[in-house]
Amino acid sequence: MKILLLDEGLPLTLHTAIGLKDAGWSVSILTTQPGDARFIRRYAKLIEGPCITSSEYLEVIERLVSAEGFTCVLPSTNGTLYRLWDSDARWQTLIYPRTEKWQRALLPNKRKLSEFVAGCGVPVPRFRRIESLEEVPAAVKDLGLPLVVKGVSGAGGGSRIRLARTQEEVADFLRDLYVKGEEWPTLQQFIHGPAFNVYGLFHEGKALRIYAAEQLELSSHVTGAALSFRSCGDPGLIKQGLTVFQSLQWNGLACADFVRNEHGQFLYLDFDAAGMFVPDKTAGVEIIRPLEKLLRGEVPAAELGFRQGVRSVFFPQHLLASLKEGGGRGLASLAMNLRGWQSLPWRTPGLAIHMIRQIYRQWLYLSSEGRKLS
Repeated sequence: MKILLLDEGLPLTLHTAIGLKDAGWSVSILTTQPGDARFIRRYAKLIEGPCITSSEYLEVIERLVSAEGFTCVLPSTNGTLYRLWDSDARWQTLIYPRTEKWQRALLPNKRKLSEFVAGCGVPVPRFRRIESLEEVPAAVKDLGLPLVVKGVSGAGGGSRIRLARTQEEVADFLRDLYVKGEEWPTLQQFIHGPAFNVYGLFHEGKALRIYAAEQLELSSHVTGAALSFRSCGDPGLIKQGLTVFQSLQWNGLACADFVRNEHGQFLYLDFDAAGMFVPDKTAGVEIIRPLEKLLRGEVPAAELGFRQGVRSVFFPQHLLASLKEGGGRGLASLAMNLRGWQSLPWRTPGLAIHMIRQIYRQWLYLSSEGRKLS
């Protein structure tokens, strides 16, 4: 069995690649960030490719599929998954997860997806669709400040989400996030409360593995990607998450984001259709082996238990955040991040070396930028 993983940033994809390699797959990764291939070649073959927005991207995949005889193509990010949906190539049948036309029309549009989720009985924050900047004052009066400005589409991690604290910021962020040819970004009520993820592996909407967690740290205030988690088995949270996945009839990995309001109610925020996050094994969740069975056409038995209260970090992003946020003390902040270093994959030395070198390159880059600014 030969699989091609499509990647935009290697660390999480490499964890998946190692698991698939251990299960007997021959793994190749098409990536824009190949890094030090010599340290991870025992786990996967790295192939440097163009940016996913490039007109050549799909042509490169077509050539690789023809030359290598892959039996499966697995996107590891929303961006790579949605890019494949632009293709009508003959290798479409190799893509996992397989999707229907209605899913492909719904998922890339955050507003439409929120409306769909609300229609399935899952509460969402109040939001407004606008068609011009002239509608901003009325929207602010209706929804209040601060206000969340959400781009129509997004690659995940809050990359096209902004928190506006004034009416002027709302207008500025709308201009920033608007893409010609798309509808205007959505304005959404801001909910003060902790954020949560419900993540898992699914087959035709049925959960095969499930993991839920509260987000403890973010890469940037309020709208950034989560850096650390604490597993949480709140029945209300699990119920809302399962409703989302079942309603979407989802196959494969995915993650739904929620926020808990002052009344203890969980409200849907966002959906990651290619959530390749691997929960800390101390939480008792094994994702890769049941995923491997699905890729082979088998449906593993559902095992939905996980341990609660287990804290884990998103590696190596947790260490990189220490480096970036430390400013002049970035290296000291990095050294003192004991939780981050404990998450280094010491049992896979090649991967550990690759990640350490990645962190070192980031430090060199930040140091160089600091000298230029000074």
